[in-house]
Amino acid sequence: MISKDRKEIWEKDVDQDDFLSEIVVDYAIKLRKDGKEKEAEEILRNSAENGFARAMFELGELYRHQRGIRDEEGIQWILKAGENGDVSAMIMMSYNYFYGRGFPEDKQRAFEWAIEAACNGSERGADNIFAIMDRWTPRMTVEQRKFVEYVRKLGRKASRMICAKMAEDYADDLYLSLKWSRYAANLGDEGAMGKMGDYYFDKDSPAFDEMAVEWFRKLANKGNAYGQYSMGFCYEMGRGVEQDPNEAFRYYKMAAYNTKSANADAMYSLADMYEAGEVVEQNLEEAEQPRFPVPDCLYRAAA
Repeated sequence: MISKDRKEIWEKDVDQDDFLSEIVVDYAIKLRKDGKEKEAEEILRNSAENGFARAMFELGELYRHQRGIRDEEGIQWILKAGENGDVSAMIMMSYNYFYGRGFPEDKQRAFEWAIEAACNGSERGADNIFAIMDRWTPRMTVEQRKFVEYVRKLGRKASRMICAKMAEDYADDLYLSLKWSRYAANLGDEGAMGKMGDYYFDKDSPAFDEMAVEWFRKLANKGNAYGQYSMGFCYEMGRGVEQDPNEAFRYYKMAAYNTKSANADAMYSLADMYEAGEVVEQNLEEAEQPRFPVPDCLYRAAA
């Protein structure tokens, strides 16, 4: 059994952010290597039940090690880990479907899981694609063939670029465009992150507004002017966040004076705020002396 003090520590950690959860899982893996599988299982199950994908995968692997590679509970934990974004689990699911371990043999599903892993930045996922193709020629869709060709041309490390290109190629198909944009956005592509935010924002409903803000905030935190402007607009209009003119002004100013690419829409909004003098004290000099060339509209405050 785990000592009371130690148990309180890891239970507390599980409820916090992913960084602490990683530490908890690392500790469980160490216990497993030291032969303390019961303690490791208890920690991993607690973390897995709290929604941490890596713990789900490691718990599944523990059960497969103890009971055999076809153990149903172990495979189900690995499936859940893959569905929650664990790349190692995605690769394992590709193998499971390819060899029929715990699931009916299904080469097409094996291929799809390999693509899923590759789209999450895994070189092993890309390698699996070619391994499957070498041993079985699937009836690939046009979409799958296009993806494989990009992997061949751009290499196994170019996942973000490949996903962005796939989104561009399917711009006329909303479902496929969003599917590949999400992959690219999750890999950090700024254009795709903006597209995902815009898609949810245009839905014009409170639930979708919150999802839009998640993407815009991630984009703004990367120093992207469009993300900063979008956050400013969300705060100004109270969409997805509590209305806050001061936060709107802060984000607009970041976007208008962004050293990488100043945002013109933010300049318009900033000029309106300086002109109105409601959020900040009216400042004609600020409007007259922008740091970057801007549209004439910014000078309206000085008129």
